[in-house]
Amino acid sequence: MGENTVTGLTASGLGRPRARRVNDRACLPDLEAPISLIWELTGAPEAADRRRRDPRELNTAECRSLIDEFALMPGCSVRIGGGEPTARADFWELLDHATDRRVAVTFSTTGVGLTPAAATRIATSGAVEVLISLAGATEAVDDLSRGAGSYATAVRAMELLLSSGAYGFTISVVVTQHNVGQLDGFLAIANLFGAKLRLAQLRPAGAHSRDDLRLLSRQQRTLDLWLLDHGDQVLLDDPAVDGAGRAVWLVDSIGDVYSHRSVAHGAVSAGNVRADGGFAHIRRRAELSADLRAPA
Repeated sequence: MGENTVTGLTASGLGRPRARRVNDRACLPDLEAPISLIWELTGAPEAADRRRRDPRELNTAECRSLIDEFALMPGCSVRIGGGEPTARADFWELLDHATDRRVAVTFSTTGVGLTPAAATRIATSGAVEVLISLAGATEAVDDLSRGAGSYATAVRAMELLLSSGAYGFTISVVVTQHNVGQLDGFLAIANLFGAKLRLAQLRPAGAHSRDDLRLLSRQQRTLDLWLLDHGDQVLLDDPAVDGAGRAVWLVDSIGDVYSHRSVAHGAVSAGNVRADGGFAHIRRRAELSADLRAPA
């Protein structure tokens, strides 16, 4: 997904840019406009837990067909996440298919599936971007959030990417009550590995909606003040619009589709790629419906 570089941020909510609204009923949405897609490929948390996959998840053929749809959308970029996407046995096959179809792909991982061979594969492809997830800038904080060994796994993955020549990867952090005091530490890690640092806040819906993780008012101010000093050194993840102004859509592991409006303001599915004519049809129907509902 695209990036939003922020300078001089003062408003809370990580300076969320506003999505373009169509207020003229006579003006139809641009269905050929570039979009960004978040694809939650699996709900399985790591490769060792493939048995915990939802049996309703899209199969390999369905995933390949969805990638073929993405390839027909000019300027479409896809960020693959999960769960842990490398938990799927067909992950690398799907990644190769996306590359062959010239679909711009970024995938998010805890690092658990990154072997030396995989890191070399990424480096030589030149067409795949990697986001390494961190929940803490120290082993104690990260492992407390994600389990013992998670910090070492992420650091090992970054070392493998760097040594394989896969430069410019991104460290992705969801800012929570537990790690907001470690922002300097996250930036130091990014600088150490020559990586970009991407910050996100908790979404209104989904797995990251827990109140015990959401920033308190004073912590939000800490974040805002930190961004005033360091905003030009980080990328900010927005749930509705990416840094290039493209609308964001989400496809979950069982094929349910969510528009950028529902991703940002509460999960209401626009349809399912299996039952509702595929992603392009769902998007067209949702955009036209939203346009008709927009105030004059």
